Amino acid sequence: AFAGLLQVTSLLLEHNPHLSEIKANAFVGLISLRKLNISNTRLARIEQNLFLQMSSLQTLILVNNQIDTIEKGAFNDLSSLHTLDLRANPITYFSKDMFAQLKSLRFLSTDSFKFCCLASGVGVPFNRCFPPQDEISDCQDLMSNTVQRLILWVLGIVAFLGNLLVVIWRFKTRNQTNR
Repeated sequence: AFAGLLQVTSLLLEHNPHLSEIKANAFVGLISLRKLNISNTRLARIEQNLFLQMSSLQTLILVNNQIDTIEKGAFNDLSSLHTLDLRANPITYFSKDMFAQLKSLRFLSTDSFKFCCLASGVGVPFNRCFPPQDEISDCQDLMSNTVQRLILWVLGIVAFLGNLLVVIWRFKTRNQTNR
């Protein structure tokens, strides 16, 4: 569809309710494209090699779609991409190395901090990734703070011992009226 459009630098496909699928290699020919906005459509998946030959793309906006799947290799060839916005998408299926090809990525916006953890491997600093990290956990630990971890262990042990005491008490005082 875009073959021969070598000078196009921006492509706005936003607010297109009929756009629900884009096949791999659909953007071949847009070698000068710097900004692509595919927001507010019904796009449900990002296929492998969807953005081939788009090494000049710097900004990709995919806000408010229905994207639930990002296939492995979906972001291949996006070597210049520095801003990616994936907010308002119910993404549930993705590979852990989905950002591996995005060596220039510096800004990431999503609905979940888990994507910031994945993107930190390619150089996206946490202060440029949204949403921000929560106070309780980080990328490696469910409970990153030692004091919180200690309190959780103490509560768990006390609950275990309390339940064990109740079970022992029930066995000792077992009779016909106390079933």
